[in-house]
Amino acid sequence: ALVAWLDRMQSGGGWTAVLLGCIVLLPLALLVEYGEIDSAVQEINWRPWMQVALINLTAVILFTVIYDARLRSLVSATAVLLVAALLAARLFWPLTPDLRQTFTYAAIVGLALGQMTWVFNYWRLSGLQGGFLQLLLFYGLTGLLQQYLAGQFEDERNGRRILLEYGGVILMGLLLVGTAVP
Repeated sequence: ALVAWLDRMQSGGGWTAVLLGCIVLLPLALLVEYGEIDSAVQEINWRPWMQVALINLTAVILFTVIYDARLRSLVSATAVLLVAALLAARLFWPLTPDLRQTFTYAAIVGLALGQMTWVFNYWRLSGLQGGFLQLLLFYGLTGLLQQYLAGQFEDERNGRRILLEYGGVILMGLLLVGTAVP
């Protein structure tokens, strides 16, 4: 699907940007994943932030490609469900004591995004709008579940602050998708 999407790009500048992005991001992704097993790399403070950024970047690219392909809802919702669940599992992995809990929470995220894909397929959205809306949902669900798994909701005041933070980011994202995303 990504090859078909890139094939529709009219300018060589788009291809160049994608290739340069891959040249930079692929080694970064390998470094971040290698840090999971090498204690010397684990010392790098920006590694967890980079991992979250790469997962979200991967999510928006795949969600956009899937949505832009305009496949039947059964196919596109299933693809989004699988992508979202696998990426969410990677985010939850360090926070949960066992794999069963990791994949349970990841399945919840995947099912929610799969269901919303059915809804988005009935709306007149561009591929980018559909991809970014799915990213906002992915960001909100995974972020709130990560905070829950880290025990951040035990303090009521802290919980309200987290909900306001994620709600504000999602609201701003919705406004941007509605006004600025083609």
